[in-house]
Amino acid sequence: MGLDFVEAFFPVLSAHALHITGEYYNIRNRLSFFMLQSSGIGGCAHLVNFQGTDTLSGVMTARTYYGAEMAGHSIPAAEHR
Repeated sequence: MGLDFVEAFFPVLSAHALHITGEYYNIRNRLSFFMLQSSGIGGCAHLVNFQGTDTLSGVMTARTYYGAEMAGHSIPAAEHR
């Protein structure tokens, strides 16, 4: 779920939240948390089989829930500048 999804469906999600709860919730913040949580789970699953990663949330999830001191490593690359 990327930013395109959020931008495309923001009006629909906001209207739905207002209809269901009677209140306006900040959908963008809630989706950002969901995306961070999802990337942590997916990144941690990737680290079961590989050590290379650029997903900091995966490394932090592995540290928090599995006690991994350093579950993954990145490499110097041009796109990291």
